[in-house]
Amino acid sequence: MFLRSGWCFGASIATRKDIQRVQSETYHGYVDLLRGMLADLERETGELRFNLRLAAIGLTALIDGLWLEWCLEPDNFEPREAVQLCEAWVDRLEGR
Repeated sequence: MFLRSGWCFGASIATRKDIQRVQSETYHGYVDLLRGMLADLERETGELRFNLRLAAIGLTALIDGLWLEWCLEPDNFEPREAVQLCEAWVDRLEGR
């Protein structure tokens, strides 16, 4: 059921302007939120070490991929492990 719903939503984005608009606003708002959080983290170190926009897009992709993988096969990993993966990814941005 999930996959069918997901594919229907994906197909709707390609053909429906109202759904495109909502998806775009939601995506950009989420990327902006992550970008702000990463900027706060970056300020703590006092150095610019990464492109904030690309880092936010990358983290969004990681989170989306983990969410999809977990929905398809929830026994593959625990939610806390997904959090650990995201934290490790951010740590790498900071050179830790």
